[in-house]
Amino acid sequence: MKAHRTQKLRGGSLLFEVAISAVMLGVALTLVAQAAVALKAQQRLAGQRAVASHTLQNAMERLATLSPAAREALHQTSLPIDEPATKRLAEAELTADVGAYRPAGEPPAQRVVLRITWRAVPEAEPASRTLAAFFYPVEGAAP
Repeated sequence: MKAHRTQKLRGGSLLFEVAISAVMLGVALTLVAQAAVALKAQQRLAGQRAVASHTLQNAMERLATLSPAAREALHQTSLPIDEPATKRLAEAELTADVGAYRPAGEPPAQRVVLRITWRAVPEAEPASRTLAAFFYPVEGAAP
């Protein structure tokens, strides 16, 4: 004959376990979603920083082709930013600061500092990148 086993009912404990599991799963999904949003924001900012760095490099290369007098005329002025950069960098502004550099024992040079600022998101503080270069006179070249 078969022996009947009787199970003792636990009186709603299964429902309680399911509810606790649902809460734990909800907390885990919330944490994963927040991490995904933060990661996306970091990726966007890294992309903007790369665009800003490339914009600074391109502007410095353009300034390298100018004469020292033409560079001096750009002292504390805003420079144009190419269209692809303005699409990626909200409220971007590129400024140049040109000044004399006269270290002891070296020939005089021009110090050029380019700074680009932009807003990563509209309500954020402006982000910025800076690039500096020194332009020394070439011997035998006309000033």
